[in-house]
Amino acid sequence: LDSDKARYEKLADELELKKKEIIAKAKAEASMLLQETNREIEKTIRHIRENKAEKKETRKVREKLSDLSSKVKPDVKSAEKKVVKFSEGDTVRMIGQEMSGTILELKGKNAIIQFGIIKTTVAIEKLVHSDKSPASHKFSTTGVNWNEKRSQFNPIIDLRGQRTEIAIQLVDGFLDEAILLSTSEIKILHGKGEGILRKMIREHLKKNKAVASIKDEHIERGGDGISLVILK
Repeated sequence: LDSDKARYEKLADELELKKKEIIAKAKAEASMLLQETNREIEKTIRHIRENKAEKKETRKVREKLSDLSSKVKPDVKSAEKKVVKFSEGDTVRMIGQEMSGTILELKGKNAIIQFGIIKTTVAIEKLVHSDKSPASHKFSTTGVNWNEKRSQFNPIIDLRGQRTEIAIQLVDGFLDEAILLSTSEIKILHGKGEGILRKMIREHLKKNKAVASIKDEHIERGGDGISLVILK
């Protein structure tokens, strides 16, 4: 243990030193680039003044500035997020959600997912792979550890950006799961915007006999961008 501790402490020191070297190098390169940029700008201003902003000369100057801009522009390719590939049959979940589902079909930038009893279309960019078993098409109470289920249940669902009909389907499935787990309240994150999604979701929830009341979340925790739903 002492040997491992010493090795890891040494490794930590080396990493910290390397980090400082990388930061120092980046700062030096940024400083040089900034100096070069300032020189080019001053040169450009002087050139325009000397030539009294003639169209031909101004165009040349703008071309030079354009070249300079391309040098300082971030490398988009290196900054791109790693593309995650999905296949039919993969177990996935929506970012920020716990419920897992199965990809039934891929259609361009969208995927048709089976979440329990719900089949819905979701943008692929909003999906991540999941290591949890997909929700069953039918609720089963045999051999279920309810305490564990309740502890793992996330009482908040994020529906921002969803089409109304899909949002309603997801709310129904989410509500069914909450009721099954005897959850007293849930939160629906629909965002503010023009309030259309909030209005449709609330009107739909009012028709459900399991819903006792619906109100805005506390102003410091999201206000009318989140519906706090109290269940009977």
